[in-house]
Amino acid sequence: MDPTSTPAVDRALLTEALNNLRREAGLTQEQVAKEAGWSPAKLIRLESGKQVIGKADLKELLGQYGLASTPHGTELIELALRASRRGWPEQHRALLEPGYLRYIGLEAGAAVIRESHNLVISGLLQTPEYAHAVVEGNPAVADPDTIVDVRLRRQEELRSRARPPQEIHIVDEAAIRRYVGGEGTGIMRRQLEYMIELAAQPRIDIRIVPYTAGYHPGLHEPVVILEYEVRLNPMLFKETSGRILHYTDPEVVSRCQSKFTRVLTSMCLSAEESKQMIADSARTM
Repeated sequence: MDPTSTPAVDRALLTEALNNLRREAGLTQEQVAKEAGWSPAKLIRLESGKQVIGKADLKELLGQYGLASTPHGTELIELALRASRRGWPEQHRALLEPGYLRYIGLEAGAAVIRESHNLVISGLLQTPEYAHAVVEGNPAVADPDTIVDVRLRRQEELRSRARPPQEIHIVDEAAIRRYVGGEGTGIMRRQLEYMIELAAQPRIDIRIVPYTAGYHPGLHEPVVILEYEVRLNPMLFKETSGRILHYTDPEVVSRCQSKFTRVLTSMCLSAEESKQMIADSARTM
């Protein structure tokens, strides 16, 4: 099986296909729902991926769109079966915010991950002890150990793929200067040393935005853009007030991609300069 095929990615592919098929058929959600004997709310849930679509419901839609007993219809049924699988994050469903749960599955299948973080180093770059220091400082987290385990599992799943994703991380200088875990503990020094090790890998690019760059868009909130090799449009995620906001509108995602590229090319240090700044900061801690 394709290592980039995760239940969340397959579900996104399926919902995108169903939305496109309905539009191509010239039908509204109200018309399709009425013909199926459903409430419009049910179809909205199915088309947004908030409800896993069952085989009977999928066959109903394929019939309305003229795809019953066709090769394309069979492909979509097979896709729906893959989308109904339970990924490893599901075992933590009771603890994880729904948006984060979905994000993990979509991240796991990405070909390119672009991240911008300001005050805290990205979860994909964190050591276990740095992650514990960050999570344990959040009173809203009920089970810090599990949250850290999930964070580390995300790293492992991505980087153990036959073809790992390309990772581009923009990190504000403030994040590498702060003594997370306390001064004198060595936690921050080891965190920075780990980042240097990661930056030596060919598919991981870590760039620092220095203080001298002044204000930049990444100071607003953590941003992640996921891009795919499969027929799936790029997705944008923002973290705010402990919630993960998910954007798929092409114009919104494209604007954020442009901002990310602008910061990367005109405000960040080069890859070598970034590694040098991280190393210099590590020596002072």
